[in-house]
Amino acid sequence: MSAFDIEYFITMLEYVIPAVLSLIGIIVTFIRTGKVSKNINKEVSDLKYRLSSYRENSAVPATNFVTEVPQFRKNAAGELEELPIKKDLQQQLNSYRDVELATAIERFMPVDVDLKSDPVEAYHFNADRLDVLLWAQDAKEELIEKYGYSPDVTIDQIVSDLQVRQKAIKDTASKAVVKEEVKIDEGKENEQKS
Repeated sequence: MSAFDIEYFITMLEYVIPAVLSLIGIIVTFIRTGKVSKNINKEVSDLKYRLSSYRENSAVPATNFVTEVPQFRKNAAGELEELPIKKDLQQQLNSYRDVELATAIERFMPVDVDLKSDPVEAYHFNADRLDVLLWAQDAKEELIEKYGYSPDVTIDQIVSDLQVRQKAIKDTASKAVVKEEVKIDEGKENEQKS
């Protein structure tokens, strides 16, 4: 056996011994009570959540952050030597603030942007009209598909045809409402007579 095998065996003992002791405890419990399930569940949970022995007794050290770290450079012999000036990490982090996106945007934007200025107003005006035109184009395509218009039809022709259709629908609906009112009135008169 080599030294590596012995070290490995010693390391594995901390896992093998609890497993063997658990098995012995299960066998003793089974002989004593005839039931094993409760004890097995307890032993399995103990094995699952057991920490290594070196972690059971030691507290986790707090993280220490040092703002100044030593600087090194190679000398003529190729060895690293420490420089007398230390690097300040916080100062280096703060120096990258100029690269930050928000700062870059603020740097290149005009200081006073008037929301009522001509370019801004023209942009909003054009954006609103563009939205309406795109919606109208979609509506035109839907109407061409629904009513079978030719693809070359103009918006004016579609509008005049839709106005005629709307008037016809309105007349039909108003006649239906009048007929319904007449039926209701006749029903009330018949009830009063009887």
